[in-house]
Parts: sequence; structure tokens; C-alpha cells
Amino acid sequence: MTRCSWLRRWILLLLPLGFFGLHGCNTVVETYQFTVQGTLSVSQGNPVGGLVYLDFFHAETGEGILKQPLLRFAQSKVFKLGDFQVPVEYPVGAGKGLVIYAWFDANSDNKLCTPNAQNEYAALVEIKDFPRRIIKVDLVMDQRCTGPEALYPPKK
Repeated sequence: MTRCSWLRRWILLLLPLGFFGLHGCNTVVETYQFTVQGTLSVSQGNPVGGLVYLDFFHAETGEGILKQPLLRFAQSKVFKLGDFQVPVEYPVGAGKGLVIYAWFDANSDNKLCTPNAQNEYAALVEIKDFPRRIIKVDLVMDQRCTGPEALYPPKK
């Protein structure tokens, strides 16, 4: 047997194993689709324009000593204050619960508060009776320059 034919046989033997090893890269994530609807308002300054970011988090992920809060799985933009409705896909099995965080981007710079923009407000709500197909929330953004980790868990 020549060296080349021996190498060719090993390649043909190992090639299918490579395909089996890549199978995990193409796993399908099961999602649960729901709609969030309600109203968005800002408590300070009565703004009329601006962009609102809605971030959707698992309330917790992991177990035991690896348990941690707030793993973001989706984000939506709402282009005006007032009534809104957004569809959301929740990755099943990646975490537990649902937390919605909203922040008002007053100057549309895609950043929550900078030295030149201190009039941006946020709100957070934990949805206790999740899952359900339609989630109704009224979010009054009244926490100035506050990220989600500072607002979670919500105060009773």
C-alpha cells in the first residue's frame, strides 16, 4: 500500500466524524412568541419626541452558585412615547422569567446618559405571570440615568 492511498483511506474514515462533530453548531433554539403592548411615558420634563429602547431579559439564568439575574435576549425600539405594541421571541430553556427594561433616549445617541445628556430616564418591570401571549404594561420612565442592574429586583 502506498503512502498516498493510506492517507486517502484515513481522510475518508475521518471525514464523516467531522460532520458528526459539527452537528451541535446547527442546533435549533425553540422560541415562544408573545406580544408586549401598553403605554410609555416619561415622568420628568414631558418630552414629546425621542426614541425608547425596550430590553427583554430572563429574570434569572443558571442554577446553584452559577445562578445570576438579567440575561438580555432581545431588544426593540419604539419611535414615540404613548401607546406601543412589539412582538418578542423568548428563547425557551435559556433562562426563567421575564423582565422588561425601558429607557428614553432623549437625544437619539443610542447611549443612556452621557455628560452632555443627563435627562434620560428608565423603568423596569418584572412580569410575574409569564408566560402568556399578550403582556400589558404601562411603563413610566422615572429613574434618571439608571441601568437595569440597579433597578432589579424591583422594590416592593
